[in-house]
Amino acid sequence: MDLINKLHQLGFLDNVIVEAIISTYNLNGEPNAAPMGIIMNKEGQLLIRPFINTRTYQNIVRNGCAVINITSKAELYYQTTFKDEKIPLKWFESAKLVNAPYLKHVDAHLETSVINIQQYGKDRAEILLKVEMIDLKDECIPQVYCRANFIVIESIIHATRIQAFLSQKRFTELERLMEMIQYYNGIVQRIAPNSIYSTIMLNLIEKVNGWKSNIKGRV
Repeated sequence: MDLINKLHQLGFLDNVIVEAIISTYNLNGEPNAAPMGIIMNKEGQLLIRPFINTRTYQNIVRNGCAVINITSKAELYYQTTFKDEKIPLKWFESAKLVNAPYLKHVDAHLETSVINIQQYGKDRAEILLKVEMIDLKDECIPQVYCRANFIVIESIIHATRIQAFLSQKRFTELERLMEMIQYYNGIVQRIAPNSIYSTIMLNLIEKVNGWKSNIKGRV
């Protein structure tokens, strides 16, 4: 099976943004991981647009590579987004072909190298990546569909946008996203009460309300 077919099998589609977790090595050699949107072009190359003030961007520029971790586990997205506690080193393993780590407990990971880096807007970069290797986990077992899992991931993505809108004082857009998260929370509390999903949603709302209070206190 050629590269593009393998990527299609993993859910990548031409010029469609999908979500995955990017892992890299920090300057001190410690693993770093953060969720990010990814676009596949017609040649099977992958495009990401990180903010230039992030460790992910700095690590990719320095090391010339990254690993893309494919997972549908909401817990992994939450912990790699907010990093309330240091991500355990035992979660990571060194990649085979590039100088970057991968997350062990994912469905697949892609080892990639940098083709090109250019500016994208005022505070972001556009990085084109070549897929050097795809590692599918043979032990993966199909799971039933859980609405709560994907609702939580969507809420986490909205929360990262809220952070950006707060810093830019774009309060109208911020309120719209907060209403969406509150709506999603109602669904999760109904279909998955007293679960990891309901806990994450409550923690997420607490974080967002805290960010909003801090900003309003300085306005």
